[in-house]
Amino acid sequence: MIAYVEQKSKGYDGDDNPERDALYYFLRERCGYEVLLYDYDWYFREDLPRLKKYSQASQIILVMVCQQEYSNEHERVISQVRKELSAEMPIVVFPGGFGEQFKERSDDKVYTFYHTDAELIEFIKLLALKWKPPTTILGVGTEEERNLLLSQLENAYTKHYLQEDDERMFGTPDFNHSIVAEALRIGLLPTIFLKEEFDDTLEEDERVFIPSKPSVYRQELRRIQKMTPEERKCFADTILRAWGREPAEGGGVYVTRVNCGSKVNGYAIDPITLETLINHRFGLHHMTGEMLARRILNIEALRTRKYRWDLSEDEERDCKWRLITGLIFNEIPGFETPILQLRTHESNNDHIRKIARLLKNQQVFIPVDFYGAILGG
Repeated sequence: MIAYVEQKSKGYDGDDNPERDALYYFLRERCGYEVLLYDYDWYFREDLPRLKKYSQASQIILVMVCQQEYSNEHERVISQVRKELSAEMPIVVFPGGFGEQFKERSDDKVYTFYHTDAELIEFIKLLALKWKPPTTILGVGTEEERNLLLSQLENAYTKHYLQEDDERMFGTPDFNHSIVAEALRIGLLPTIFLKEEFDDTLEEDERVFIPSKPSVYRQELRRIQKMTPEERKCFADTILRAWGREPAEGGGVYVTRVNCGSKVNGYAIDPITLETLINHRFGLHHMTGEMLARRILNIEALRTRKYRWDLSEDEERDCKWRLITGLIFNEIPGFETPILQLRTHESNNDHIRKIARLLKNQQVFIPVDFYGAILGG
């Protein structure tokens, strides 16, 4: 496990934090690490009693913290780790802010990297390679008993769970420990902490989207598929009005609202990584694609082991243009399931079909195009 302390959003404009989100995605999806994410050092401090247990069981290999503007939060985290968790545990600080940037203290095992440094990933992989659970972690007394139990667990797992291909956990540092590590992961790891930041002056309607009942979803999906041209035109006009636009008789619109309102959410998804961003912030519905694009650019930098600004123009353009964006309409009359209208006029057809299948399988949103037709048929 890796404990990671960094705010979800950057600055006072409520913008998201693409560097943090990209690194979190890369460590979780591409490297196979469990990342415990904390927005502030206060949440990290509150969870210290539980973290102590994982530290004593040698389950945490690293603590990462970002140096914030006008704050000594990183110093507080370093102090908490040294006093409460371990005097030897490595700590990574991401330098930042407008003031004096944090300097590496390797003699105290405190290191500095930037989010897309290739050296950071190699450093973490090296820590994982050196990691081994203590002899007593399985409740056995001797090295011989431990080796025997590991062998039995591995044989049982291979016999009952593995198919023709080896499906064991990717990135496990020691072959004999793979089964034990998986058992510990399921039994011991806490839920990842994700905290939302609320504005004090603007009311935000942050909705939690959950899958619809399968019968309801299928019924509403078929209703849209069976619409006549007149019904579909009425349906598309209803979405336009929910969008804050009044359709004109001859086509197009003649009234447009700047803000979509509290019943509409911005949506963006990357068809390659399937990273998704749903934006509920006031006035930023149409910025969702740009906000997700910055996260995808950082993921691409990590994947290619490049610095963020070393990506070519073609690589940056591909990361931005492949995104599929749209709006979620939470309360369309006659529908329990939110309607997700996606912009697909510049998208790859294979990507559209892939996203349509994903959304229909999830049954959280009904995906339609600008004219109200179901994506993917």
